[in-house]
Amino acid sequence: MGGSQADIRGTYGMHHPSGRWLVNGSADGLVELTIEPPCYTKHRPIVMFTRGKVKSLTLSLADPDGFIAALQPPGQR
Repeated sequence: MGGSQADIRGTYGMHHPSGRWLVNGSADGLVELTIEPPCYTKHRPIVMFTRGKVKSLTLSLADPDGFIAALQPPGQR
């Protein structure tokens, strides 16, 4: 998790440039999840009827620290 968010601040909605998916309603509380190995979407209108590669997913969250803590293995929370 992590990564630079400077290039997506000020962008709202759902975007998927180069396999980096962004779903947000705010520039605050951004959390980026790295997906390894990358996965692929199905052929849908949202990805122009092509298979979209998903390497990361960035979400805007009300409680980003709580979300990150919930993803930690038991005993590390």
